[in-house]
Amino acid sequence: MVKRFTEVNADITDLQVSNIKRPDEYETVVRNKESAKENINIAKNERPRALIEAETKKEEAVTQGRISIQTANSDSRVILSKAEAEAASILAALRAEAEAYANIIRSQGLSVDGLLSYLGVRVLAENNNTVSIGFPAPADLFNKT
Repeated sequence: MVKRFTEVNADITDLQVSNIKRPDEYETVVRNKESAKENINIAKNERPRALIEAETKKEEAVTQGRISIQTANSDSRVILSKAEAEAASILAALRAEAEAYANIIRSQGLSVDGLLSYLGVRVLAENNNTVSIGFPAPADLFNKT
């Protein structure tokens, strides 16, 4: 264009173009390019928020896991303590009963068979109901040879 106006001794200092009609395909490509740039900017802006949200969910899950482990450990300690206390109580009761039987054997001069006979008599004596039995005394049961 400059060459053309140079032939007529004219200088172009300013040019204004109006009513430019570009092809529809070109316009579509330009719009798609601008839309892609906007989507990239949106994704870049959303990335930190998404990362923080994911990190928060991860931390919540880790914390919940720790709470579950601590609760399970606490529950197991409580169950173990109760079991140990119950075992100690049962053991103490059995020791007291064994000591009582040992005292009966010593004080009455009984054998083990004699103690069993004594206990059988005591059980029957303390029973308020009528008892009908037909077996020999426990001492006789164990002395058969």
